[in-house]
Amino acid sequence: MIFMKKMIGRVTAGLLVATLILSAGAGKAGKVNAAASDGDASYGDASYYESKDVRIKDNITIAGVSVGGMTYSEAVDRINQLSEQYKSTQVTLKSSFGDASATLGNLGYFDNARDAVKDAVSCGNSGDILKRFKETMEAEGQGMDIPLASEVTESRLSEIIEGQLGSKIHVGNDYELSSNDDGTVSVKVLGSSSSVDVEETAAKIEETMKNNWHGEAFSTDIVINDGTGKKQQELDSVKNLLGEFTTNYWSAAGRMKNIERATSLLNGTVLFPGQGASVYDTISPITADNGYYDAPVYAGNKAIPGIGGGVCQVSTTLYNALLRAEVTITRRDNHGMTVHYVDLAMDAAISGHVQDLEFVNNFDTPIYIEGFCNGGYVTFKIYGKETRPANRKVEFVSKTIQVIQPPDGEEITKDPELPPGSRVVTHAARTGYVAELWKNVYVDGVLKESIKINTSQYVAVPTQVSVSPDWTEDSTEQDTTTESNTESNTEGNTTAPETPPEQQQPVEPQQPAETVPEDTTTIDPETGDVDQP
Repeated sequence: MIFMKKMIGRVTAGLLVATLILSAGAGKAGKVNAAASDGDASYGDASYYESKDVRIKDNITIAGVSVGGMTYSEAVDRINQLSEQYKSTQVTLKSSFGDASATLGNLGYFDNARDAVKDAVSCGNSGDILKRFKETMEAEGQGMDIPLASEVTESRLSEIIEGQLGSKIHVGNDYELSSNDDGTVSVKVLGSSSSVDVEETAAKIEETMKNNWHGEAFSTDIVINDGTGKKQQELDSVKNLLGEFTTNYWSAAGRMKNIERATSLLNGTVLFPGQGASVYDTISPITADNGYYDAPVYAGNKAIPGIGGGVCQVSTTLYNALLRAEVTITRRDNHGMTVHYVDLAMDAAISGHVQDLEFVNNFDTPIYIEGFCNGGYVTFKIYGKETRPANRKVEFVSKTIQVIQPPDGEEITKDPELPPGSRVVTHAARTGYVAELWKNVYVDGVLKESIKINTSQYVAVPTQVSVSPDWTEDSTEQDTTTESNTESNTEGNTTAPETPPEQQQPVEPQQPAETVPEDTTTIDPETGDVDQP
């Protein structure tokens, strides 16, 4: 009997202690517990977390940050502050190709702050009496830390790695185009190829943030895979000619060599889905050291001596091929004045990053760009996987909207190099235009859609004359007219030269100088126009 009385006493005391503890825990949020029992606001409802009567139990932390005694809103604000601090954390991404660095914010950091706070609020405040008792005892005893699930955005991670290391990682990615007997083409990857496993690299970053990390800077390895097989598999889809365009570039020898050099640098370009390219970035630097020669370039409304004259015809020819392949053009600039090798609004000027032709592969499969020069003609062909219906055709039409007559009078410049009493017409008057380029879509020969591609404006220029310092209108020296062999001599002429190219003998340019400044572009102070035709 005595033993039984002692046991009953101990059980009674234990139940009393438990009741007191539960009562104390419920006292801090009595209304909430009642609500959870009575169904006024159940766990999971927004009203449950947003209620000012719900307070997180003491000794509860989120990612090591104390949130005990806070309401849901107060805790969310505190953890959001922590998230903003984390975004400034510096991350070093290591690889055998070099290191890349960025902040977590640059890598698109995000976390589950609100879900973590919800878990903190529910701890000891939701569920049946035994669950609440157990969680309360755990929190008040050894404390409880709720992890913050932190992640990075894979697309942002890819941009950082490609932007800082892409040129090193993808070195050796050369490609070879060949023709098949059935009229299709094949593209083969030459040499080894590496690629970044963005998903696995992101997982390594996120694993680091899970392991006792509290915002300090850290480093991790970039996961590099052999990408040759994967790229070849994608390139196996490149079979069809999507679009092509040709222009006649017969002109001064230096200009022709510039066109051939720039074309060779663009030839063989491969763009995988979503990848973009800049013509200037691909063919630069436009210097003698990079194989370019002296040839006239545009500066405002004048043609002046310079390096690289003619590269605009390369970008123009490529522009028209890309249009016919229906590749997305993201940037295109027209010349300040008309050019002779395409119709109005069909040109694409290049001048450093002031004027450029940029485009992106908008298809689900790669595209291959072939460029070549032959017999005074430059051609670009775009290859890929043809998905357009066979009965659908596109054409591009130039429309003149406005004709701008040249200003009256002459633009006279004194040239101390001219003999006394000299007057030289250096450039004839130029007519200006406003023009539009339209894309017409035909299905079974019937026009279904017309889309405006661009609007281009070309300035009108008066006759330009150079005179000696002593020249007056009474001078008897006979006028001399000279026309620079630039792209501005004839408008809209794309026909073949009267004499076959192989029979003409252009003057060979001198070899490039040892040192030529990279930036030879001149900006007109009045118009702001700048061109390398």
